[in-house]
Amino acid sequence: MKKELSGLYSAGERNFSGIDLRGVDLSDTKLRGVDLSGTNLEEANLDGADLSDANLSSANLKGASLEGTDLSRAKLDGANLSWVYGDKTNFDEASLVDADLSFAVLCQCRFNRANLNGANLSNANLLYSSFKDANLTGANLMGAVETQGCSDAILQFTVMPDGNMRSDRE
Repeated sequence: MKKELSGLYSAGERNFSGIDLRGVDLSDTKLRGVDLSGTNLEEANLDGADLSDANLSSANLKGASLEGTDLSRAKLDGANLSWVYGDKTNFDEASLVDADLSFAVLCQCRFNRANLNGANLSNANLLYSSFKDANLTGANLMGAVETQGCSDAILQFTVMPDGNMRSDRE
């Protein structure tokens, strides 16, 4: 499947929306700017893949491996990223509006200037992750651990790990 997708991508194809790629190995694949909206990528291996500027809106990435994946400027609105493992993943300037990142392990990730408005990060591990100027308005961080990187984020009606609501970079 990896060869087929890479071949189609090289031939200029960019629309892979709605297909079932459950459990597929797409590690180190270059798929910059592709449309994977509504695609099932549950438990897929996307380690080291370049998905910058890709559309993954409403995609299912539950349990996927995203180690070192480039998702900068990607659109992940409404995507299911629960239980993903994403060490050193780049989410800079990505849109994750209403995305589900619950129980995700996202250590040393970059979410700088990302839009996580309404995102669910409950019980996520965010060790050493950076959220500089990220929008966490209405996000849920209840039970999340290692959230120190969120101190530079925009916090409006954000549910913090202790369950308290926080606003305006208090």
